Amino acid sequence: MKTNRHWVEQNGCYELHFEKFEKDEIVLKFVPSKADKTCFWYTSEDLKVEYDCEYFDSLEEAKEEFEYMYEQFLESEIGYYESLLDMWNEEVQK
Repeated sequence: MKTNRHWVEQNGCYELHFEKFEKDEIVLKFVPSKADKTCFWYTSEDLKVEYDCEYFDSLEEAKEEFEYMYEQFLESEIGYYESLLDMWNEEVQK
């Protein structure tokens, strides 16, 4: 099954790519820590994270959890804009 997201590894840096409106974008990057094999340093412009660490048991778990983190971000954005639209269409009592 083809999805609109995929991982690319370049020199130990893992990039989560997302095809947004037919344009391939890197939405999150991470590197495993050299000092602690359970620590994964990541950055994401969309998530507004410059450099932070999350702890996972494996590389595969890190990938799954970072994908889930990005999915949660998208769902929160949907909720935000749905709320704005509701406010826009709300009748105000004067």
